[in-house]
Amino acid sequence: MHKPTKSTWVVTAFFLFTIFSAGGATVESFVNYPTWLLIGPDEFKAYHQALGPRIIITMVLPFLLSNILNIILLWHRPQVIPRWTVWASLLLLLIIWISAITIQFPIQGQLGTSGFSKEAIERLIITDIWLRSIPGYIRLGIVVWMMHTCLKRREKVFA
Repeated sequence: MHKPTKSTWVVTAFFLFTIFSAGGATVESFVNYPTWLLIGPDEFKAYHQALGPRIIITMVLPFLLSNILNIILLWHRPQVIPRWTVWASLLLLLIIWISAITIQFPIQGQLGTSGFSKEAIERLIITDIWLRSIPGYIRLGIVVWMMHTCLKRREKVFA
């Protein structure tokens, strides 16, 4: 029996947190944000403030772990995973983070302090789709291909 190496654990955790995060981001983008438009202005601020801490625990922390593990893969990746895929994933993360920091976080801050704004929610939805979801799905495709590559050649993956 082959003893798992450090790269085994790193890549396994990377796949887990990346796929978990992608699922959460999908719900956030295509379920949560659009339904905010259905919440009354009187209830929205309290709802948004109650949601924030839950999002941090269930979505942001797993996503951050995925990011950290992506970086660690630069040094501890199975040989069957091409280095360019790790770099491509990191580049897509950079796009996602720049968008989040410069566009989505300020909108979220506005919604948290000022309350309901149809225009702000609509801007959040459209920028999230183009600048976080699309790069995120491209990244997910690369990560699934990485996983497929590992599974396809599992007998040589962690040599």
